[in-house]
Amino acid sequence: MKDVLDEITMLPGVLGSCLFNKKYSQLCSGLPSSFSNDTVENIFNRVTRLLDMGDIVEMDFQTLTLWYDAFVLVVTLVEKETLLLTVCQSWTNLSLVSTTISMMIKEIKKELGKVFSAEQIQDDFNPDSMILNYNLVNEIHNRSPKMVYRGTQY
Repeated sequence: MKDVLDEITMLPGVLGSCLFNKKYSQLCSGLPSSFSNDTVENIFNRVTRLLDMGDIVEMDFQTLTLWYDAFVLVVTLVEKETLLLTVCQSWTNLSLVSTTISMMIKEIKKELGKVFSAEQIQDDFNPDSMILNYNLVNEIHNRSPKMVYRGTQY
């Protein structure tokens, strides 16, 4: 999994990337040290709210771009409850970043399947239920509108 995220991080202007799941928090982190676990969780809570608002009006967002003063966040829906956060510098070629992410998304999903199928979780949550809508996500990935949100740094 780390190899796939490293390929994204090798792009000019990309500072790091991280996979986040609602249930398990960070799955694989490659973000700069200035992003603490609390900061990442805060970002994902806000992004999740934005995505949920889109669901209310029946808009299936697949990518969300958040512009801050110091950096740009590109958030991509990987699976129903799993998001990929990519942190870029403000001058980064976002078209190149988005294209690379969309080319790598199948590999990321395949790696996620390996992680959850090999992991034995002791609570009542079944990892297989996390991938119930896997085929649905594959079908709508390229058909969904993209949303750009311009905000300020908190």
